[in-house]
Amino acid sequence: MFTDYRDLLKKGFSHGGRGPETFDCWGLCIEILKRMKKNAPELPTPDDMGERHDLIAQQKSFLAEELNGPEEGAVVLLQVIPKYITHCGVCLGDGRFIHILAQSRVTVERLNSPWWRDIIQGYYRIK
Repeated sequence: MFTDYRDLLKKGFSHGGRGPETFDCWGLCIEILKRMKKNAPELPTPDDMGERHDLIAQQKSFLAEELNGPEEGAVVLLQVIPKYITHCGVCLGDGRFIHILAQSRVTVERLNSPWWRDIIQGYYRIK
């Protein structure tokens, strides 16, 4: 099980954040995947996209294949805003994922919690 993330816990959020002190959800995914020896491409930030809220769903070209369920190192896509896939995290194994939300801090949570399990839109491997 991957555990090289503890130094990131409690780091803060900023739009377009790519570390080392603040992250947005994709910036955190890039950092975690880099630590897992996987390359994740840069995506446009919400500021670059203007009013297009479905940022992550529109960038699925960076994803190699959809998985049937979570596996360590998979990107999990979430529909936090109804009709839009705008959030992501990385599966850590043991049913957990690491992520950050606006006005939040980096945290690890269970994928099967009542809040998250109902808004998961899929698990993907990075190309």
